[in-house]
Amino acid sequence: MFDDFSQEANQAILVAQQEARILNHHFVGIENILLGLVEIELGIASKILKSMGVDANKIRLEADQIIGRGSGIVGKEIPFTPCSKRIFLKARQEAYQLGEAKINTEHLLLALIRDFVNESTINSTRPSISIRILRNLAVDLDRLYQQIIDYIKTVKTHNHQLEKTRLIAEDTENMGVESQQNQVSYLDKSVEDNLLITSPLVEEKVKHLAMMLTGAKQLIAEIETHVNPLQSLSASDVLDAIHQSHNISENNQNLKDLLIRLHALVEAETKLTTEDISEARNQIFILAFASKKVGEDSWKRKANTAIKILIGTIVQRPLESHQLAEYRTILPTISKLLTLR
Repeated sequence: MFDDFSQEANQAILVAQQEARILNHHFVGIENILLGLVEIELGIASKILKSMGVDANKIRLEADQIIGRGSGIVGKEIPFTPCSKRIFLKARQEAYQLGEAKINTEHLLLALIRDFVNESTINSTRPSISIRILRNLAVDLDRLYQQIIDYIKTVKTHNHQLEKTRLIAEDTENMGVESQQNQVSYLDKSVEDNLLITSPLVEEKVKHLAMMLTGAKQLIAEIETHVNPLQSLSASDVLDAIHQSHNISENNQNLKDLLIRLHALVEAETKLTTEDISEARNQIFILAFASKKVGEDSWKRKANTAIKILIGTIVQRPLESHQLAEYRTILPTISKLLTLR
């Protein structure tokens, strides 16, 4: 799934997707990732969490009380919420800072709790569902964090000693043949240098690679011209796109009104981060264009994904929010009008 993830970390993500489907969620949230981490028993995250009294059943019960079960039919592909994607990015940063080549389950767990360690410091970040679950289960986040760090340090020290022992043994074994190896390496290098200088075939391949590199750079530039504008959409850009949906029939005027109302709700948000609002704008922009292409399979797929991402973004709001009920009415209705159901 993720090339830079360890086998256990990839298994945890697969389990998270399965848990999301079991709960009838249209997205893979951080709470599903927490479930995946605790269920992979070979992973370090599972061992540490279980040592603190956390198991899969307790997490499921808490998740069910906080967000409940979803409704409707879950699609074949379940997207990750923006928060989940940020956890993957933070896990990579954790692994990099600790000098690890692979992202393991302990790095994902670190990424989940990092912003909520040392509560004596000022923290304006709103607790995620996974943090609320851990707190409800009386988990000391500072202690959890320290256990993960202590484990990583212990493993690194052990691996360093093993590597040191291996190198000493290897040096002793190679001392008798070092001179012969040096002579062979010198001859190999000499032949290689000659080939690079004189072989027409190699020169032709180098030219071909240079042409491919130039073409790749041009392709990247073209992609960026299409992607970057979408990433920096303003509120007025989205509203213009909705009003310019000329192909919306009179019968579907309701669709246009719903998109305008959805846009207004998102822009009035105070509980979502700037990144989440930007993501929501992008998806409403896609829905506005999909409204002009009703019935086309490619745009149905794009619109379907946009609806799921919006659900994943908006469900992070507090359950007591009075706007949540309006979101739950608007999004399924838009989905129906775009013939996604």
